[in-house]
Amino acid sequence: MKQAIRKSLAVAALGLAGLAATGAAHAGGVNWHIGINLPGIFYPAPPVVYAPPPVVYAPPPVVYAPPPPVYYRPAPIVYQPAPVYVQPAPRGYWREGRWHDHGRRDGYRDGYRDRNGDGRPDRYRY
Repeated sequence: MKQAIRKSLAVAALGLAGLAATGAAHAGGVNWHIGINLPGIFYPAPPVVYAPPPVVYAPPPVVYAPPPPVYYRPAPIVYQPAPVYVQPAPRGYWREGRWHDHGRRDGYRDGYRDRNGDGRPDRYRY
């Protein structure tokens, strides 16, 4: 029995010595535990570098401006002679079973035409 007590005292003394030595030998990021048939508890070290917070930009201000000016080319200038109305020559026509030519029996041929272009038939000159 004395031997069993000595053994247990020796084990306890070694355990206390181990506990006292662990404080001095403890390094950062190293975990230790005392347990029987239990896995160790894992505490990962926190990250040293953190991601920066997201940057929020305000939308650009709304600017109301007048629309750009629209330029049109000027209307083209067209030069043309003045319109001239030419009255058509009178013609005869058929009505009431006979030919009507307003007394111009030769249809402005020979002596009834305007040879000099003054607007009067030549038959009225005599």
